[in-house]
Amino acid sequence: MEEWKDGRVEEPLTTKPFPHPSSPSGFHSSTRPFFRTAFVFSCFLCWLVGGGAFAADWPQWRGPARTGVSPETGWLGRWPPVELWRRPVGEGYSSAAVAGGRLYTLGWQDGRDTVWCLDADDGRLLWAHTYPCGTVEYNGPRATPTVAGNEVYIYSHEGELRGFDCASGRVLWQKQVNVGRPRWGLAGSPLVDGGLVILNAGGAGAAVERQAPHRLVWKSEGYAGYASPVGSTWQSRRVVTLFSASGLVGVDPRTGGEVWWFAWQDGFHVQDPVLVGDGLLFSCGTSRFCALLKLAEGELRPTWQTEELQNECATPVVLGECVYGFDGNGALRCLSVRDGTTVWVRDDLGMHDGSLIAADGRLILLGDEGDLAVVRVSARGCEREGRAPVKVCSGAEKEEWATPPALSNGRIYCRSREGTLVCLGVK
Repeated sequence: MEEWKDGRVEEPLTTKPFPHPSSPSGFHSSTRPFFRTAFVFSCFLCWLVGGGAFAADWPQWRGPARTGVSPETGWLGRWPPVELWRRPVGEGYSSAAVAGGRLYTLGWQDGRDTVWCLDADDGRLLWAHTYPCGTVEYNGPRATPTVAGNEVYIYSHEGELRGFDCASGRVLWQKQVNVGRPRWGLAGSPLVDGGLVILNAGGAGAAVERQAPHRLVWKSEGYAGYASPVGSTWQSRRVVTLFSASGLVGVDPRTGGEVWWFAWQDGFHVQDPVLVGDGLLFSCGTSRFCALLKLAEGELRPTWQTEELQNECATPVVLGECVYGFDGNGALRCLSVRDGTTVWVRDDLGMHDGSLIAADGRLILLGDEGDLAVVRVSARGCEREGRAPVKVCSGAEKEEWATPPALSNGRIYCRSREGTLVCLGVK
């Protein structure tokens, strides 16, 4: 070892169901106690069978809790990884959502978006659904599908919200929520919070009922940012936090009422807020700013701030007392949660910029030119698996790998902006 994203109905669609082998349903994002209990029980069974290791679904943007952290353990058994399958899915920035043995993602080609449902093990097509979607600068969907129970939800950059049956691909409902669309389109992945689907639309979000008649429960004025909403229980109160064009806002998911507000209009708001204890980690790489915010006298105020993390798009990951992220200058940086000071820096990982997720004390790093690396991290430093990053691109032409990877059942899923989806086995 070396040191170391109204009810308009126009359905010139194609929905192609394929048989899927029966498999136990995995964890799906939900606030209902049943799903929490089922998830814990399934993890315990996997732990028994796997000798202390267990697999986990990755059912939405940035994983089960939208923190970029998977609860999966014992997932790394080999490095370098073996490529299991590779297929084109169309242009875009949608990451993979993996649940119950199925993988869901989005892509764009020739004026149409496609929702893909693939077998997560072998990449076989299970079903696909297409619908018209216009062009925009940097073509393709921005949002990642969200799986909850037996349904999967998608949100297009034009504001089309759709719910599908996970197994058959049947369209269950759709609604136009084109509120406050910013320059590069609506980008936030839908968040399921109880009986609502929360969207980063307008200046402080919007909410739609999951059950018929799928009412637009509340909406807001202003323009959206490009980050995804994050739900949490914060100081004993349920709050959804999102980054609009004008700042960071916390709202009551049931009513849309403002809980707090932190004005910030500098830069493009792409990175998600991260809950850290009783504070919020807020970062905006285009304005060279990162801070830990806490509520004081009814207002959010920085307890510390720094310019050390300047990644343009990727949200940092928090593990224990450390914040990890790319600094915009080709280095992986570790900051202290306590005061924001730099703990260590690694500038020799062979990546100029990129995204990251975490599991079992390790970071999975995907560079913007297709370099994949795994590093074990702590406050003491980082240790890289293998001698050099692994190239996930085919090498035929340059591709941009700006979308964070996903991890599920010992497989890493990487997707390029141009539309290459790759599955790599590391068990």
